[in-house]
Amino acid sequence: MAASTPKLTVRIEVFEEGQTDQHAKKLIADDKRSSLLERVTALKGSNTRLRDTLGESKTLDDKDFLDEESELSALDEIMTINHSGMNPEAIKELISRRVEEALVAQEANRNAGLISKNQSQNGDDDDNRSRGNGNHGNNNGDRNQNRGNGGAR
Repeated sequence: MAASTPKLTVRIEVFEEGQTDQHAKKLIADDKRSSLLERVTALKGSNTRLRDTLGESKTLDDKDFLDEESELSALDEIMTINHSGMNPEAIKELISRRVEEALVAQEANRNAGLISKNQSQNGDDDDNRSRGNGNHGNNNGDRNQNRGNGGAR
């Protein structure tokens, strides 16, 4: 039983590292989703200011419509979205999951590119024109060719 303990420890460590990576990617996805939501909110505000700047006159009916629209928007936050059957929290979770999957795929592609580049630099595909250390061209190969000082043959 004691012999299997190191394997179990390694498995637990690998699992914990995977969980940590997954948690970090989820935090990144949540942060990106939050940034996108902040950007959309900022753009809505910018659009409103632009309309005000352009001098669009708002009649009483327009204001009533805008009030109703904001009330409906608030209700959408609370109610389930009918056509998909998902509430806003489920949609946020789905977005987070998709962003996380995209980040994992991007990281895998990046790693594949780095591995390919590393193999190229190590001479695995002979791209870097490395042809050895060149000792055989200096007569340092099979036997001593140094005849000038009476060396062994």
